[in-house]
Amino acid sequence: MLRVIGSLDLLMALAGVFFYVYDFASPGNNFILQPERLMDSKAPYLYQAYCVDMTVDLVCVLLLTLAGLSVIRLQPRGLWISNAAFLLEIDDFLLGPLTLPFLLAWGEKGKLIAFSIGGVAGIGHPATNIQVLIGYPIWALIVTNIAYRKLPAGKGSR
Repeated sequence: MLRVIGSLDLLMALAGVFFYVYDFASPGNNFILQPERLMDSKAPYLYQAYCVDMTVDLVCVLLLTLAGLSVIRLQPRGLWISNAAFLLEIDDFLLGPLTLPFLLAWGEKGKLIAFSIGGVAGIGHPATNIQVLIGYPIWALIVTNIAYRKLPAGKGSR
């Protein structure tokens, strides 16, 4: 079962890399190289929020790749790398919407930051969107942890 999860990790990472590269290669979507397209007086931090979003997305894909390779090899570090990757994806997905009310209550500057984060929600996460849509981080996190516990001692045990 773990090798199946590891293979799915690599497949999701590969899909993530494809969408990440597509996002950069597509002239209509390349906001990193065309920051003027993200200039808005109501959301002045849109470009910065987009860069942070894309960086977190890339870290998720890199962690998922390392996790997939380690899990396929049944290495003990595969469990903690998988947990880190999936928890980062879950946190990233939940953290934005949960922080917006606090930012809105923070005054004018908080409102500008909240609008910037909200504005990126529709254009960010090219590498992890597909995972979040099918709930992969949640069920893979659960299955990976259960499967590692069922391994015989000495094979991937903590």
